[in-house]
Amino acid sequence: MDHIQRSGFTIIVDGENAVIGILTSTDLAGELKARIEPFTLLEELERRIRRLTRHFSVDELPAKIRKAREQGRQFTLGRYVFLVEDPHCWAKLNWPYDQQQMLSRLRIVTKYRNELAHWAVDAPAEDAEALDATARLLKLLKVVDRDPVV
Repeated sequence: MDHIQRSGFTIIVDGENAVIGILTSTDLAGELKARIEPFTLLEELERRIRRLTRHFSVDELPAKIRKAREQGRQFTLGRYVFLVEDPHCWAKLNWPYDQQQMLSRLRIVTKYRNELAHWAVDAPAEDAEALDATARLLKLLKVVDRDPVV
């Protein structure tokens, strides 16, 4: 790593000292981005959805998630599905989107988040479709979340 920092690259050799490739700082940056981006997108998405739904009183919440709020716990991403699918909560959110499409997107992202958190931590960008779905849902939340502080 020190050599790459100083020169911007390093030569890769095999056991017989034959050159088999070159590794650049750009290669490392690309790999770092691929491994970190899913986590940063999910973190921002969760912060925004938490902020967008914090105005609900305990009594307004669906029974399935009420207890968590009563105990002062934050909802997991999967718990927001119950909030978005509830007709009263959906109406109060007043988002300019189709409820079923938002539910579908949220379920895809929740599944992706759970896979990352529990199984696929070594290859977070492997599921490009789910990563793209996460970025698209985040984009939709940014439209309704007018708070620039994330």
